[in-house]
Formats: sequence, C-alpha cells, structure tokens
Amino acid sequence: MPDSALYVVVRRGRHEFRLHRSGALSLPESLFDGPDAWVDPHGRVEAEPYDEVWASGGVLLDHDRRLLRWYNHLSVANDSVGLRRAVLPLLSWCWPGWTVEHAGRGYVDVIDGLPVDRTALLAPDRPPREVTIADLVAGMNAPSSVLGRPLSLDEYMAAVDPFAHLLHLRGYGLTVLSVRDVDGTVRDHVGGMSLPAVLATGPKLLTMLRDLPTAAVPGEQYVGDGALVDVASRTVAAWQGHSGRLAAARFAERWPGWRLSVHPEGLPGHLRRSGRDDAPLRLPWRTVLAEACLLFTHDAARAEKDFAALLRDGDTWPGRPGLTGRPLAALHRLCATRPGAGSQSCHG
Repeated sequence: MPDSALYVVVRRGRHEFRLHRSGALSLPESLFDGPDAWVDPHGRVEAEPYDEVWASGGVLLDHDRRLLRWYNHLSVANDSVGLRRAVLPLLSWCWPGWTVEHAGRGYVDVIDGLPVDRTALLAPDRPPREVTIADLVAGMNAPSSVLGRPLSLDEYMAAVDPFAHLLHLRGYGLTVLSVRDVDGTVRDHVGGMSLPAVLATGPKLLTMLRDLPTAAVPGEQYVGDGALVDVASRTVAAWQGHSGRLAAARFAERWPGWRLSVHPEGLPGHLRRSGRDDAPLRLPWRTVLAEACLLFTHDAARAEKDFAALLRDGDTWPGRPGLTGRPLAALHRLCATRPGAGSQSCHG
C-alpha cells in the first residue's frame, strides 16, 4: 500500500488538492501540531485529486466550516475505535474552535461534496459473494493464523500484542455476529468471517447460524467489525472499525423487508444495542496508551519504551527527541485519564 496522503484544502469557497507522497506515515501524528502548522500544508498542488487506491491517508481541511476530517489506513487508529474515542478529544484540544472528525468512509468523506467525478476516483466496489456454512465454520474454528499455522480463538487472543511486528497479531481480527431472537435471547458467534460476505447472505444467514456454536464476546481489542440481527424488529445494525465504504444501501436488496443501518460506535455500540453493558469489554486503558504511543513512531521498540516511561512517570515524563510539544502534551493528558484501582477501562 502506498504512503501517499491526499490533502483537500477549502478556503473562501475554493478548494485545492495536494498530494504528499509520504503523508500517510505521519497521520494523525502531524495533526497534533494544530492549525498553525497546517496553514500551508506540505505536498504538491494537483489539478485533480489522486484516486482512492493511491491515497492511504487523507485530510479535509475546510477553513470555511472549520472542519477537520482525517483517515489513515496505515495507522493503528484505523482499526481501533477505542483509540479514536480517546484521541479525538485530544485532537480537538489541539484545534480549538474546529470540529474534528475521523473519516469513517475514508477517502469518500474527504472528497465529499466536491465537484469531482467520484466514479473515476473510487476503487471498484465489487459485489461481495455470499458466505457459506463452510466459511462460517472455518472462521469460527481458526479466526487467524501465524506463519501459516491456524490459531484457535483462544490462541489468537493470547497472541495479540499492540507492539507485535506481525500486523495480524495486533488485534481487531474478529467479527462478532449477534442474533436477538423474538423472545429477546441473544446468541453471539465469533470468528474470522468476512462481514461484507455475511451481510450479502441475507436472512438465510439466520438458518446457517442456528446450529453453529456460540461464544462469549471478547474484548474490544480483538474485534474489528460486527452485526446485530434483531429478528423481532427485522433490523440489522452493522459496524466496522476501519474506515471504508460499508453502506447499508449496498446490502438492502439482500434483506427484503428488513431495515439495515451502519453505525460508527464499534463493539460498545453493538453491545448497547443488544441490551448489554459495554463497559467490561471496552478497550483497557493500558492498551489505549500503548496504541497512542504507536501514533508517534513507526518503531515498535521505541513505542514500547515510550509506553513504559509513561506508565512509570505519567505526565511528568519529559518526552524524548522527536516527541515534544503538543504531541507530548496529548500523551500527558491521556495519562491523566488513567482509571483508579477499581477500574480497568478507558472511558470516552
């Protein structure tokens, strides 16, 4: 995947496109420097924006609406709803008077409303194939693998480490499918399934799941997407942690007579919609801090040292070369949210 980032600058009703060939390597880190550092963004001015395939990251800098919107497919923040929940208020603190948003649909949200030919810019959106029972069983039995060796659900959860060099062991690899029956009973199925394929299957998914094993919903750091199918209300509420074009309208015809929606609230919103308390499964504060350290360096070993220093010294840690100013102040503010001895979650 390329490291390029697309910057869209809107000022006094006019828009400008800039391409930064390595910009995705510093998002959202560079945004913590605040609006003064973004008066004249780096990057080559382009007559037209690069297409979606080449823009691993993107920023919409709308001075007229004082709106900042960003995404980065290369960042740990792309997968972690819990990290974004903690980081967005810190970014807002660095951008006083601005509305700061994560672009949940990625590139689409950055070019939204601009006079461009979207069909020429967006990557092909091929119809997903339907899931089979064999797919579901395989995903539940071995949701991940390492060096070609399948991992069971328990093995995967034991292996996840935010500082792991192997990307697929950094978490967020599981899908949670929950079915609420007419009597209010909720059944949860957990595995390495493809959510688009699951949604493309339509109501016959319920028949497939009926005899498959259920599992306890794991913590937020293991789950990347999911869907709650409510049989009584004939609704499907889906979500995905990473930015992308998961649109309810794309699957509506596969679910005739049902109402589909997509929400940005991650696993906590999924649990609340099914009538359960989300607090016990929210991303632990220590994991939020570890992932936040990864925002400011691409060296996992360096991030792990920063993490240890912040755990030890908290907001008295003086930082290090390359981590000073507002980025360091943001980490200090995150340290101030550390829960008391009786709590283990980062609330935001």
